[in-house]
Amino acid sequence: MRPFIAEIDRAGVRAASLVRQILGFARPQQSVREVLPLGPVVDEALKLLRATVPTLIEIRTSWDANAPPVSVDAGQVHQAIVNLVTNAADAIGSRPGRIDLAIQAAELGTRRPDHPRAQGEPVHPVTVADDGSGMDRATRNRVFDPFFTTKASGKGTGLGLSIVHGIMRSHDGAVTISSRPGHGTTVDLYFPAAELPEARPKREPGIATERSRTERLLFVDDDEALVELMRTLLSRLGYRVTAFNDPWRPWRSSGRGPRPSTG
Repeated sequence: MRPFIAEIDRAGVRAASLVRQILGFARPQQSVREVLPLGPVVDEALKLLRATVPTLIEIRTSWDANAPPVSVDAGQVHQAIVNLVTNAADAIGSRPGRIDLAIQAAELGTRRPDHPRAQGEPVHPVTVADDGSGMDRATRNRVFDPFFTTKASGKGTGLGLSIVHGIMRSHDGAVTISSRPGHGTTVDLYFPAAELPEARPKREPGIATERSRTERLLFVDDDEALVELMRTLLSRLGYRVTAFNDPWRPWRSSGRGPRPSTG
């Protein structure tokens, strides 16, 4: 029974992966961007990939020291790199091969026809190139179509490059592919330059006023644990605290009679 159980386990993993990719494609999450250097983000993805890429395939990296940071969602960039390197390894197959990753400094060249940014606006390319089997023009024109794949049944979902395309669009960037049969494939990810935060004006030094913190505070919440916590914290700050976990307790404590009707 062991071989059959192992196959069930592998099928379950493939199914779970497919569902996650479908959900990621159909309901992309809101990206949370930070201004980060791309090198460490790509390196983190490669740590995971080196254990899965066949040992006959060499992975080489080249990071331009002058490449400035960009505003990215690190998790989404990680996902894009994993998809691209996995595709490159599949294109090479079981023979010896090479995958090159490069991060370049700002490119100020002519605007590409498929690039949404303005002409001359700086972008920062991340390149993933392989010496695999390559693609013909017809295949290359469909690589971003959801569920399109040239892999054998059960070997691919056809969502990897669609997700990469969506990630780059969510970053206001672009992705381009160049490939020829027998000459490998090169994928370029273009990230727009990060906008530097505006310098805040310096505040003139003022006269600090020290509060005596002798005021009386009323704190009301229906969570008894939170009431005790706030009573302790505020008391330590010097306030005189009256705290209740019943919103009508102050009314009754004031001697105004029973709880008023809300009807």
